[in-house]
Amino acid sequence: MTNKDSSTGPDIIVLEFNELCPNLMDQMIGQDKLPNFKRLRDGSVAMITDAEEASPQLEPWIQWPTIHSGLKADEHQIFDLGESRKLKQSCLAKIISDQGIPVGILGSMNTNYRDLDGFFIPDPWDHEGKAEPAELQPFYQTVAKQVQDSSSEEGISKKDLMQFGWFMIRHGMRSSTIRAGLTQLMAERIDKGVQWRRSLILERLQFDLFRFLKKKYQTRFNTFFCNSTAHFQHYYWRNMEPEIFSVPPGENDHPSLRTAIEEGYVQMDGLVGEFMREFPNSRMILLTAISQEPWKETTKCTYRPRNFYDFLHFVGVSPDEVDVKPVMAEEFHLICRSPDQRQEIGEKILQAMVNGQPAMKARLEEDGLFCGCAVNDVSARQATVDHPIGGKLNFDDMFHMVHSMRSGRHQPHGLFWVQSETPRLVPDPVPLVDVTPTILGLFDIPAPPRMSGEFISIDATQCAVN
Repeated sequence: MTNKDSSTGPDIIVLEFNELCPNLMDQMIGQDKLPNFKRLRDGSVAMITDAEEASPQLEPWIQWPTIHSGLKADEHQIFDLGESRKLKQSCLAKIISDQGIPVGILGSMNTNYRDLDGFFIPDPWDHEGKAEPAELQPFYQTVAKQVQDSSSEEGISKKDLMQFGWFMIRHGMRSSTIRAGLTQLMAERIDKGVQWRRSLILERLQFDLFRFLKKKYQTRFNTFFCNSTAHFQHYYWRNMEPEIFSVPPGENDHPSLRTAIEEGYVQMDGLVGEFMREFPNSRMILLTAISQEPWKETTKCTYRPRNFYDFLHFVGVSPDEVDVKPVMAEEFHLICRSPDQRQEIGEKILQAMVNGQPAMKARLEEDGLFCGCAVNDVSARQATVDHPIGGKLNFDDMFHMVHSMRSGRHQPHGLFWVQSETPRLVPDPVPLVDVTPTILGLFDIPAPPRMSGEFISIDATQCAVN
């Protein structure tokens, strides 16, 4: 196959807005709250995808690799964040890049692109992420620390923030974003309860960087990943619709959380408008991979050690033996300086007990362990942690609750809207694996035989790519 002409042909931007819900989207469009989403939907072949999976494989860090690889979970075998290195087959952006088409990937979840013609910024949960070109590494490192620290009690340092600000000034940060950031910081000084809105500022910064990089590298296939609204749905659905839950929101929950989900959708709507104005000649694709639904009966919550190294000392593991790499919520990697000690360290961790049950989960990895707190009941805060080395400690002194009780859980249906000269609503769900060959087909690139999904014709004049 001959390489494509990188200066002509499609210019596609995939908006990877993680876990937005079809029903909430329809509801808010009907209330005239999302004019840009409405314009995008009405000008698209608008589809609902079906991940065709159930728990425990109905996770975004499994389903986004399905989209990028074109393989189902039992084929790609990527089941945890940071595992994408195990996938040896070329994925979507690499296939396109190898045809001489410049590509740019900003934050796509659990992907491990290398040697692209363009740029790549890993997702912030990748504990070994390497941006390409290397000059973009400061952005990845700062965002990764901020995202991972959102589940801890530590914050990002002023020095790191200043270095990040200098990086952004040199990479496209707009004055409107600076004003929004300053407004947020001022609001937090008055009321710390609005810190949850920080992630909305982060996504404005992402857009500024994307805008700068797309123009610099003249990329013609791009992805742009956002996660804030997915996070809001997981933790604040209970605040939005308290009447449908068996347990009400916490008494100390900030009043602003009642509108957090709607604010997330409105922010995403604003980003859609920014993309459409800034890149009028690009074809927009909206993808959510999966979605969520209210988890009405659960009181599930997640916990993380207040200080990882204090916990390790408690179970008899020296800080000199391991490095800690947080992932998401309660989970973290332990990188063992001597891999031969993995088994022994894992056994020590699993000896920590709460109410007669293991306090932790730990699984061996190639270079260490993948760990997390196994306790997920709100009543555990009154319990003790017992360990043959560390003795007894109050659970609440060793662990802190990550955010609040869960109130949204994953659901297999997602959004797949592709701008088209012949827009239409597709009535029946399409398999998620159809996304990859469809996007490749827009570039007139045939899907590799390993992909089981089918090409979906988007424009009236378009035929299946052979």
